[in-house]
Amino acid sequence: METFRTYVLIFCAALLVAGCDSDSTTGPQLTSPGCIPAYSIWLGVADFTMVHGLCESALIRRMTPDNAWVDQHITTANFCITEDKAASAEYISVNNVQLDGDSSLYLSIDPIPQRDYHVWSFGGGDLPEVHDSVKATKEFTITSPRHLQDTISKAQGLRIKYDPTGTESVQVYIAYDPDLSREYDPTIKDSTFTASFPVTVASTGNSLFTPAIFGGSQFYTAFPKRGIASLYVIAYRNKSVFINGKVYVLRVGERCESKFFFKP
Repeated sequence: METFRTYVLIFCAALLVAGCDSDSTTGPQLTSPGCIPAYSIWLGVADFTMVHGLCESALIRRMTPDNAWVDQHITTANFCITEDKAASAEYISVNNVQLDGDSSLYLSIDPIPQRDYHVWSFGGGDLPEVHDSVKATKEFTITSPRHLQDTISKAQGLRIKYDPTGTESVQVYIAYDPDLSREYDPTIKDSTFTASFPVTVASTGNSLFTPAIFGGSQFYTAFPKRGIASLYVIAYRNKSVFINGKVYVLRVGERCESKFFFKP
């Protein structure tokens, strides 16, 4: 599982607006104000604010130094009664894979059997009985820029290419990697983490971003003159389940990461 530091950086880089496919609909009037779950795989990738349960199944795909894609599967669920009180379940599974844990976090790092839908079942304890599903996304990879091979000119912007995701839209952002940049070029002195603001675009498989994507955000300064950046392409679907005035969100998706060189 990724380190806490990485999660924090991604959270800062991904104060995301809504955009990726969602089965969510405007449900009945909530009788409870809701609470924010303590843990999310995506951290910040949310088009809702207050929920009583968050069930997520994620594929995190990265390129290794020998140019092979490696997959990491993480499935989590956490629930709450109020903002300060967690909720427990007697059972919870997705596609018949049982999640382990307690009221603070239910977790599985085993791959979920790939089906057209991810079927969630949970209930008992503090929770209602829920048996529902969310349509899975397609597994995809980033095909351009090629991992640690291509160099992008900041002045010309960034064009990315990726396989079909099965969603109508994807979210894209980049982050400057100071440590890896210095490994490749010891003359680089800049050590400040820098990230672009996430951008939601149609999932066409071929997207062009203006030079402004290197211009920093409200949290960080602009990218340095040269170095290495991580490219993240995220595709996911949500489904909201409303029961007894409470909302439980089911989510499935993939985050694919690659790295490229950039120059002025």
